Amino acid sequence: KRSRRRSGERLPGQPLLPASKLSEILKTDANNPNTLSKEAMFILTAATEEFIKRLAVAGHRESSLEQRDTIEYRHLAAATLQYEEFKIVREIIPQPISVAAAFERRQAKERELLEDTPAISSTSTYIPSFVTSTGLALTNAQKGKAKTKATANGKAKPPQPNTSS
Repeated sequence: KRSRRRSGERLPGQPLLPASKLSEILKTDANNPNTLSKEAMFILTAATEEFIKRLAVAGHRESSLEQRDTIEYRHLAAATLQYEEFKIVREIIPQPISVAAAFERRQAKERELLEDTPAISSTSTYIPSFVTSTGLALTNAQKGKAKTKATANGKAKPPQPNTSS
């Protein structure tokens, strides 16, 4: 008989967090070593699981102070400020702010940038790369359809709008 593992209960020598997921995360950072031994990967996985567990417990403490059953983002952000052990994720889990406050911060940064580099005019605005001066740019599929078609005499004929129904 196979004994079923309860959710959240680790069997000895078996991590709950898949090592493949952790190795994918490690590959994104250029400062990490290319390979880890199985033992090192297990220790790192167990430490990551413990960190996530402690962060969840701290978030639960914050939510229970407000007498709420659901842990929300703001509870985790408050826990990163309150407990020193979560200092390393304060930049990743910042305090939530209102949209109005975010726009004010953005405008203040833009004003700072203009003061630092006067060569940038205040009238210039950022135009996303997919917008052209005449409107939205064509996608690659539309570009293929918009190419000119050759006629029987070898001269190019500009594309005509499709008026047939």
